[in-house]
Amino acid sequence: MFRNKSGSLFISLCLVISMMLGVFATGEAVQAQVASGNDNPLVSIRLTAAETNMPLDGVTQLQVIGKLKDGSEIDLSHDSKATIEYSAPAEMFTIGKDGEARAGTHDVGDVEIGVKVSREGGIFTDKLTMTIKPKPARPFLRDYASTLTMKLYLGDNGNIELTLDEALDAIKEMDQLTRGMPKIIYLVGWQHDGHDSKYPDWNVVNPKLKRAGDETALDSMKWFMDEAEKYNTTISFHINMTDAYMDSPQWKEFVDKDLIRKEENGDLIKGGHWVSGQSYRINLTRAWEAGVFQRNIDDLLAGIPQLLRGRTIHIDAFVTSPTELQVPDGYADPYHKTTYRQETETQKEIMRYWRESGMDVTSEYFHAYRVDPLFGLQPMAWWADWRSIDSQLKLPAALAVGGKGGDELFGTSMHGEDIVRKDKVKLTGFLREFSNTTLIWQYLNQFDRLSYDSSTNTVHFSDNVTSSKQEGKRIVKQGDVLIADGTNMFVPALWRNDKLEIMAYSQDGYTDKSWKLPADWAAVQAVDVYEIGLGLPRLMTRGMTVVDGTVTLSMPPGTGVYIAPASTDPLDPIQDIAAGIKTVPAPAKDAIRLTLPTVPEGYEIQLLESKRPNIIDHTGKITPTTQEEEVLLVFQVKRTADGVFTHTAAIPVIVPPGSATNIKYVYDPKDAILTGNTLLRSNDRFMTGSVLGFVGGEAGNNNTAVFQNIKVPGDGVYDLQIEYATAEPRSVFVRANEEEGIEVPLTGTNWNTALHKTIQIELKKGLNTITLYNPAKYAPDMGAITVMSISPHTIAETITAIQPPAKNDKVLTLPAVPPGFTIAIKSTDNEAIINSDGTIVSPAADETVHLILEVTRSYDGTTAETPPIPVLVPGKSRITSLASVSVSTVVGMPPVMPSVVTATYSDLTTAEVPVVWDVIDADQYAKAGTFTVSGVVADTDLQAVATVTVTNEPVETPYITKLAPVFVNTVVGTPPVMPSVVTATYSDLATAEVPVVWDSIDSSQYSKVGAFKVKGTVGGTTIPGEAQVTVKAKEEPGSGNNNGDHGGSNNGSGSSSNSGASTSIPSTIKEPDKPKPEGQHGSEPKIMELPYELTAEQLNNPGFVSVIRVNKDGTTTPIIFSFYDPAARKVKFIGSPEEKYEVVHTAKKFTDLAKYSWAEEAIETLASRGVLHGVSLNRFAPELELTRAELVVMLVRMFNFAVETDSNFDDVSRSATYYKEIAIAKKLGLVNGVTDTEFHPEAKVTREQLITIVERILRQKKLIAITENVNELTGFADREQIADFAQHSAATLVKLKLVVGANKQLFPKKTTSRAEAAVVLYRIIPLVLQDKE
Repeated sequence: MFRNKSGSLFISLCLVISMMLGVFATGEAVQAQVASGNDNPLVSIRLTAAETNMPLDGVTQLQVIGKLKDGSEIDLSHDSKATIEYSAPAEMFTIGKDGEARAGTHDVGDVEIGVKVSREGGIFTDKLTMTIKPKPARPFLRDYASTLTMKLYLGDNGNIELTLDEALDAIKEMDQLTRGMPKIIYLVGWQHDGHDSKYPDWNVVNPKLKRAGDETALDSMKWFMDEAEKYNTTISFHINMTDAYMDSPQWKEFVDKDLIRKEENGDLIKGGHWVSGQSYRINLTRAWEAGVFQRNIDDLLAGIPQLLRGRTIHIDAFVTSPTELQVPDGYADPYHKTTYRQETETQKEIMRYWRESGMDVTSEYFHAYRVDPLFGLQPMAWWADWRSIDSQLKLPAALAVGGKGGDELFGTSMHGEDIVRKDKVKLTGFLREFSNTTLIWQYLNQFDRLSYDSSTNTVHFSDNVTSSKQEGKRIVKQGDVLIADGTNMFVPALWRNDKLEIMAYSQDGYTDKSWKLPADWAAVQAVDVYEIGLGLPRLMTRGMTVVDGTVTLSMPPGTGVYIAPASTDPLDPIQDIAAGIKTVPAPAKDAIRLTLPTVPEGYEIQLLESKRPNIIDHTGKITPTTQEEEVLLVFQVKRTADGVFTHTAAIPVIVPPGSATNIKYVYDPKDAILTGNTLLRSNDRFMTGSVLGFVGGEAGNNNTAVFQNIKVPGDGVYDLQIEYATAEPRSVFVRANEEEGIEVPLTGTNWNTALHKTIQIELKKGLNTITLYNPAKYAPDMGAITVMSISPHTIAETITAIQPPAKNDKVLTLPAVPPGFTIAIKSTDNEAIINSDGTIVSPAADETVHLILEVTRSYDGTTAETPPIPVLVPGKSRITSLASVSVSTVVGMPPVMPSVVTATYSDLTTAEVPVVWDVIDADQYAKAGTFTVSGVVADTDLQAVATVTVTNEPVETPYITKLAPVFVNTVVGTPPVMPSVVTATYSDLATAEVPVVWDSIDSSQYSKVGAFKVKGTVGGTTIPGEAQVTVKAKEEPGSGNNNGDHGGSNNGSGSSSNSGASTSIPSTIKEPDKPKPEGQHGSEPKIMELPYELTAEQLNNPGFVSVIRVNKDGTTTPIIFSFYDPAARKVKFIGSPEEKYEVVHTAKKFTDLAKYSWAEEAIETLASRGVLHGVSLNRFAPELELTRAELVVMLVRMFNFAVETDSNFDDVSRSATYYKEIAIAKKLGLVNGVTDTEFHPEAKVTREQLITIVERILRQKKLIAITENVNELTGFADREQIADFAQHSAATLVKLKLVVGANKQLFPKKTTSRAEAAVVLYRIIPLVLQDKE
């Protein structure tokens, strides 16, 4: 709303002319009472507009006409007696000085605006209805509704995934696969060091993109952009205008000019921690007012004029808020008082500037993380997050289009970026995704959207086009012409302009399916059919007759073709050459390599695809079976002069039987030995005519079928095919020999259809037995079993990556293969770095070595090769310093020198390295004093130095003065589980957990209710360890007391207690004289406080300050959920008034966290409180993958879970350090086993598994009560990869900000590192404390 009193002479003149011509539209005036005293007062007003039908972001002029008592009219905007106030919905219209009104970009439709005039004591109002129409004020420069818009990921953090030459090859192939559809490709990682690097600066093309022979990377980029245009492709950039990074060349300018958003206290507001590190949110409004954005835009377009030819740019995540929920008038920048609405208006200014500079702007979203979708300014969203079918219906595709997202009835387009990243050579899956998405999407975008019929789930378009979903299958028609039938496509290629062409695709394949041609094909009597591939299309049929306006096609699965009116034009010679290749030289018996067909000089041929790679692989290597086999092969023919290529038809080749011992033995149920109630029946629907019923049954049954004399040629893993029938989900258990059985879940729909399931099973050379059973339920009806050899090709095909070596690794770790197979390096393209025996010589800088691995089947020596696999070998870090060493001895005693010293490397990592010390002469330690010894460390010229102090008397070594008592619970008849360590206090007051060996316990000691003590022996002291074991009756419910030493000792190694900071409140409840788990102390736990003054040094790590509970027996228990409030100078924590607490400062530092600064605070804080432990005294190993056992230990310690346990998983050893924690977690239902009896403690934990377990515990602890909608995951590009079981858990933890992801991805299948787990757990602390408050 704006107030206006006067205007310009020009506007007044326009008003007079407009009134004379009747140009302005008018509203209905409302007259108000007028004060007396004026002979010619104002009696009414009229609100008018130069244009009432406005485009999005369009501008018009409002006028207010006043009528005086004498009938004359005046322009009130120039009347000094009048005050004018305009009003309109803020998101739909903004009205500025002199009545200039701009339509919004939020929505379309009718909008009512108003005016109020105050004059000489009188008040007058009027209203006017404006219409915002679905058109942009400035037409877009590109047609995004007819264009495949996608991204290509070039690299990040200095690494290149896709070179410009590789990208151009991919573009050429995509142009063939899309039949020349216009394409816009935004490059990700084109600047500085790659994706997200050094924003907001755009002035440097990634130097590593420079091609050999070019002077600069900029020259290479311009070449690439020019070349891509030859293949219907516009290359542009993916940039960022909302994030700033500290390493940016423009960081200082943005800080000095105060252009970064700030919290109310002046702290910079952080954005996401993306691929390139921590980002900070730019204040768009201040940056725009400072002119830096305009300068950056001008510089970019001036430096790369090819961008102006492309006329489009993509601004990554051009949003105003880090969250979905935002109040338009709330502060995006509390310090500068910049609102979200101001930021939105600045977004519009930025987009207008780009447009005036000759560029369209596309971005990530329309609605998400924004106040306004910016319709009319932004033509395309990478994630088209439409709010409803109605919103898509009323906005034409030419105005706003995706990208992925929206209702399938309107079509959705592909992204494609992930396909190229997975397979940049063959683009596996590209044709399928393009055909099922973009192809039909582009077609539907050419028609007006008319209506939606919810009763038939059908959208109606112009020209009688409909799109519907029928029984889960998409159907698109134009009249009676079928365009799409599920995943079978027959789509007119409308982008081909004046050429008649249809693109057809079938995902599952079909035979003799008839398709009616569109009406504009009425004159076509015959067609040519070409198969679409990576190169020139392959002619399949020339002159196919059109019968009654239809053509009949047969399509193999995954095949795409295009159809054009028949022509006699000659083909490219290479197409004729490929068409003429119809046979392949037949391999001889036991041949190991395929002979390729011959091609004329100037052409090359290679194997493109084998339909049976287990027999003939992609390299042409042959692995014969025991019988004659037919294999279909497709070859690629390439012209060397220009690189043009095409492919042949699938050509059959017969591979004769080889000498390899591949087996396939079928075992008839009639030959099985049956026990219990298992029955043999005849059934001709099964392979051998026999079937077994009543396998399994109630618990304790003995209904089994045992197949004997299963003969195999060697030890190892084999395929076992199980034949069965069932009408409901059931399981059968399979046991080989005396090994433990495995459960095989089986599903089916009826008892009369034989189905097959193949599993892998380990067998021994010679004769074996296989038993089918079910210990607690009935299995399906079981038929024959078939035992088959596994080809080494099957194993080799699964090997697509090799674990990259860590810095300074000496030997490469090869992928694991199943029993019965071995793996080795077949060849390496750089033996100087990775030798064929796997030894590594670290290069000076990072190098990629390509390896071909060979898998060998042990029993017959048959082999298979993998494709070349890239392995990144880290460059060798230089040792920059060696830590000095101090050694003490006494006169006459040779000093004991350490075997290792701590080295610091050039990448700031540290490691213990072997050292060889110089020989020490006896006279050096013959008298008191000091001397130095030098040592030699491999791979460095630096010398290790040790200072040896010689004294007359022995230096006192700290000794154990006390061992903390241990309390253990058990039940009658169950041996107590004794802890493997006890807490020792030393003479220098330090504490540590030391191993203990307990005296043997006689079974009579726990045969009845009572208590007894057990002594233990600790090395280095005569002080005995002591454990008090309490034996309870079996029927007695668990007391919740800790079972073992956990919580019964001070876990803070090197902690110091400040005795003045403690509180003791008299207990009102009689408690047993032993420690209790945190939060189980009489009254409801609540937030408590203890005063504590931190030293200046301690303020650097306030997380090291925490609280311990002092138990009645003198032992202590750490309180995990506590934090230091520096303003109040108090430690706040969760406790019970009945207990006594003390503040402690426990410093725990690790030396290997330099590259994990984002996790350093979390790791060291939790380690200081006993939740985490390092792998050694000074190393945490943040990069190591988290195991299931480690996660359970962390969670049990963090929440101090305690319960009496009476069982554990079979594969968790009683001697394992994690035995007790896993038993507790099992009892409380915190974790599930891999099976009913196995936990697999050393198995790795994926990120989605971590999320699920943490969410389950938070829910059990009543810290969360609701389940978040999966819409919380909309912002993550990989949300579809999250397993169903983890979807709601992930949404909940994202909502709570316990999990934030990186680069807009959650990486659910990635294995969790120890550092990542620490950060998630650390974020729980404020959540728990907030809950208690």
